Amino acid sequence: MSATIKDFKGWLQEICSFNSFEQVIEVVENSGKSQPGKYEARFKVRIYTGNNCYAINAVERGKEANSYLGCVASARKPRAGEDWTRGNDLPDGKLNRETWEEIKNAIIAYELVKLAKKSRGRVEKEKGICDHRSLLVGNPFQGCKPDATFVSKVCACGAIVALERQEDGTVKIA
Repeated sequence: MSATIKDFKGWLQEICSFNSFEQVIEVVENSGKSQPGKYEARFKVRIYTGNNCYAINAVERGKEANSYLGCVASARKPRAGEDWTRGNDLPDGKLNRETWEEIKNAIIAYELVKLAKKSRGRVEKEKGICDHRSLLVGNPFQGCKPDATFVSKVCACGAIVALERQEDGTVKIA
């Protein structure tokens, strides 16, 4: 089912959350009135995120079969060593709710970032199985005063662990 530019403006308002439309969406063009078979109305906006700009173009034509909704993503700054900004075409199609949902989902997917892999120590901490033995490898007292008997170290799991030097020179977790 085809929609109108008025419908599209309502869909945009849905993503504005607690902000007013004008605070988060730049209107680039708002022209014309659609009349059956005669004229077209255009509504172009830009939505900005920390790294990207999304240009969305809605065209309402007299014949609903020719209406259009599309989006282009562009980086807001070039990568190091490049003098252009990168971009991609996102979904496009008829001016309807289905195309809007495809565009909205593509914007969300474009903004997602990969999580850093958890270190072995962090996983052990989360599972409660780290025994901090990695701190006993080598000389944990290196850089300390020769007569130091206690030292605190940060384990790979993130815990701060006290180590004690024994009289025989061995080190144990205090």
